[in-house]
Amino acid sequence: MYYTFGLFKRIARSLFERPFGAAAGGVLLLGLLAATPAAALPSFAQQTGQPCNACHVGAFGPQLKPYARDFKLFGYQSSDGLSHEPPIAAMMIGSFTHTQDAQQPAAAPDFAPNDNLAVDQVSVYYAGKAPGGWGVFAQATYDGVGHQFNLDNVDIRKVKSLEFGDTDVAVGLDFNNNPTVQDAWNSTPAWGYPYNQSPLGATPAAAALIDGGLAHLVAGSGAYVYWNYKYYAEVTVYAPLDPVFAGRLG
Repeated sequence: MYYTFGLFKRIARSLFERPFGAAAGGVLLLGLLAATPAAALPSFAQQTGQPCNACHVGAFGPQLKPYARDFKLFGYQSSDGLSHEPPIAAMMIGSFTHTQDAQQPAAAPDFAPNDNLAVDQVSVYYAGKAPGGWGVFAQATYDGVGHQFNLDNVDIRKVKSLEFGDTDVAVGLDFNNNPTVQDAWNSTPAWGYPYNQSPLGATPAAAALIDGGLAHLVAGSGAYVYWNYKYYAEVTVYAPLDPVFAGRLG
């Protein structure tokens, strides 16, 4: 199960006051209990006071409902006018991996050939307002298997609402570091199912380039149009990050 933190000050308390839930069978997901039930982007719930199923078809996503699409396309900003917690959340994923045959050599440095318990990742998210009318979704992650920090998914937007007669049109700019992370339906590889797997299990090496092969190695800039809440079109151009700069980002 997944749970999120509303505020960093609750993290330490939650670690000691709330038990871990466990389920084995290839992947064990460990969650930390907090005030807000889980969602792929709990910042929405924190800004609006709405439950997570107002946005998501499933508990942890993946697909978005119209309400959530508007939230994303309009720069991760929405409010019911009340005071809520800052749009910051944290997530932890753990796993216990058992394979039929032991892996030789071990699945990763500092791990055994089989029966590995690991903290796969710990992520902190921000989704909300930025200066100048921009909206930001940013994720920073600690990789518990690779033992390193990195700047994970980033999506920065600015949008303008227009009217043509009775037709509403949103025109926006977008900058991101992972092709498809900006998808308004959360249906493409960056958010698509299955979104969890053990990093210590043997998995096929072959995949389409867009299926994570460019994630966090490129920088993209583009523009999009959302016409009458029905039709969406986008053009985004990507270029590789300088290797030194990419290394500094993890």
